[in-house]
Formats: sequence, structure tokens, C-alpha cells
Amino acid sequence: MSFLSSLPEILPIAMDAARAALFQNAGWILAGITGGALLSDLAAGRLRDRDKRAGYLAEFLGVREDHVVPLPPASALWCLYAQRNRNAYVDAELPNGSQTLQGSYLVMTARGAAVIAVHNFETSLFYRAPDRTDDILDTIGGRASVAHGLVQPERFPVEIEFDAARRADLVTYLLKAAFRTPGDVVPMVLVRDGNDMAPTPMDEPSQAGHTVQRLSFADPEAARDAIATLEGNARVADPPAVRDWLLRWAGKVTSLRRRAWRASLLAAGCLMGAWQAGLLP
Repeated sequence: MSFLSSLPEILPIAMDAARAALFQNAGWILAGITGGALLSDLAAGRLRDRDKRAGYLAEFLGVREDHVVPLPPASALWCLYAQRNRNAYVDAELPNGSQTLQGSYLVMTARGAAVIAVHNFETSLFYRAPDRTDDILDTIGGRASVAHGLVQPERFPVEIEFDAARRADLVTYLLKAAFRTPGDVVPMVLVRDGNDMAPTPMDEPSQAGHTVQRLSFADPEAARDAIATLEGNARVADPPAVRDWLLRWAGKVTSLRRRAWRASLLAAGCLMGAWQAGLLP
């Protein structure tokens, strides 16, 4: 008798065995799922501390290392913002990101604060399109300078200034809501572009009206001058407190009520698993 012909007899037996195993280990399965969710929250927050680029960026800009804070990914940053703003609108406020984005950072000085989006066009793969004659090409993902022949396999890169402006708007709102910080966070873009592959800078102001300034790793003096003459008056009274708060972004995105609910399910799963294993009377 072939395996296929015996399958109708084997399948019900296998399903019954699977259901029995699932029932007998339901507690441990529940504990594993909820425990994994809690550990992922804690681990995600710890990983933000390992961004070695923050120290290099502080040295490059001539500021204290503890005044440069790596920001969370765009989705987490927007979640922090949405928890405090009932009128948050994801389509209009979520930063687009880019394949060239290496990270975004909050830089705090005595004069103000800036969100700096760091892009590397030297390690990104682009395909040249010499047959294009347009100066600007409108696409779903944004606009790109065809004069530089920037063509990605699936889409054209978004305006990196547009992305930086959105990040600065979100951070401005968060600092005002959590720390009553006056003024506005200034958006900036810092590029590494030895191959001259970056698209033409676009005039993209933030909601506060600050035009995004593009800086370059090739001109450290200009970058330091831009930081030293920050305007926007977003002077942070307690930079260490802001740093600690932002580095714990995972606990902010996952509400305390949800984490308490997960901890309760974890405890219940462990008790159920111990009872099913005969470890409890």
C-alpha cells in the first residue's frame, strides 16, 4: 500500500496527536510567545546603545558624545509621536526613509538642537540611465535627479531632505510634549558622496519652516560651523535625560499596559505549564 493511499488513515491520527501535544504544552507555548515579545522589547532598546557612529559623528561635528543620540527607526519614532498626538496621520507624517540612510541622530548644543540624517551614496547600488534626458523625474517614491542617472532596481530614491524634515517635525513635537523644550529642532542632511551620486538638493522645509541644510563629510569645517550656529532655539535643558528617554524607545512604543498584560500572560503560561507537567499539586 502506497503512502498516498494510506494518507486518509494517517492524517486523522497525526492531527489528533498534534492537538494532544498542543493541549499538553499550551502553558509553555503561551509562556514562550509572551516571553519572546517581552525580551524583544528589552533587546531592541539595548541595541540602540551600540550605534558606534554616534561617537564618530560627535567628533566630526565637534560636540560632546553624550549630546548625540541615535534616533529609533521611522516607524518607532512615529509611534512615539502618535501616542501623544491624537491627530497623527501616518501617510502625511511617517518619514519615507531611503536605501542610502545610515541612521538619524538628535544633536543637542547650547544654541539649539538638530536632527541629522546621515546618508552614504558610496556604498549604495545605483544603475545609470544614460538614455534619460529629463532633469527631474516624478515617481511614486519621490523625485530623483536623472542628470546623475540615479535608478534603483525597483524605485527612485525619495527626496532625502523631505525625509529629514519629517523626522525633525516628529522630534520637535516629542521634545515639546515630554520635556517642554521651546523652539524647533532644525533638520539637516549629512552625506558621504565621493562618487557624486547624490540627487540634487531639494528645497523641503519642515512644518516649522526650517529649510533642510545639506552637509558633507568632505567639508568638516562647514558642518561644524552649521552646528555651531544652529537656529531654532530648541535648547534642551537636560540633554542626559533626553538621551536616556530616547534610548529607551522600545518601552515607549510598547505601552506599559500592554507590557503588564504580556507579563501576566507569561506568568499564567508558566503556571499552566508547571501544572500540566505535574510540578504543581
